[in-house]
Amino acid sequence: MTPKNAKQNALAEVRKLNERNGKSYELDHVIPIRSKIKRGSDDWVLICGLDVPQNWKILPKEANRSKWMRFSKADARAEEERLIKRLSGAG
Repeated sequence: MTPKNAKQNALAEVRKLNERNGKSYELDHVIPIRSKIKRGSDDWVLICGLDVPQNWKILPKEANRSKWMRFSKADARAEEERLIKRLSGAG
């Protein structure tokens, strides 16, 4: 469950960056809310990220749009390693 006002606070931070830097930023979901990972020639796995602060990252608009709902095997492995470190207390 997303903490109360967390999304509004994150979006306010995005607006501050936009104003301060004169560039366009967006709130990205590290693990897309909905995406598929191709495991084989015709084998796809559906993944689903959460709309929670731990899954948010502020990115330049161009970077976020180029990523658009894609989550590669490398992304999945990196995220798995990050979560293992975090859960083991190493990161």
